[in-house]
Amino acid sequence: MKNRAQLRRLSAKNLTAMLSIVLFCSAKWALAQEVEPFERLNAQTLFVPGYSEVLTHEGASEPLASTLYVHNVDPEQSISVLEIEYLDTEGALVKRHLEEPAVLSPFQSTRVLVPIGSTQNTHGGNFVVKWEAENAVLQPIVEALIVGGKGTQGISFISKARVLSQR
Repeated sequence: MKNRAQLRRLSAKNLTAMLSIVLFCSAKWALAQEVEPFERLNAQTLFVPGYSEVLTHEGASEPLASTLYVHNVDPEQSISVLEIEYLDTEGALVKRHLEEPAVLSPFQSTRVLVPIGSTQNTHGGNFVVKWEAENAVLQPIVEALIVGGKGTQGISFISKARVLSQR
């Protein structure tokens, strides 16, 4: 019996050590994957998935807020954000967030918010962002931060832009 108990303790320690190594390597790999090289471009049209609710179980959901961020990462040149549109689940326009182009200076950012409860039947609401620059610039970082929750329980995640077209 004593040998079995010792074997269990050793197995548990080995398993813990192996899991620690796997988690460390996975985290290191995941962090390495986050670094993407910047490309110099003149314009892009981007699609950014947004969410206004998340299913918690069959027939029930929790509302979410989506904040779209556009970061000009070029240290020398401005970009113009021409359009930020929010579309519903069916792809129909819900709201145009810019009345006129927004010029972002080097390292400047802008954001738009789709607050909790501001949309109906748009669980898969999405953003379309168009930007351009006079000269080729480092492509901006465009992503949506989605948050929700009540009390001490919450959810948050980032949704990254996907390129529809570029030049």
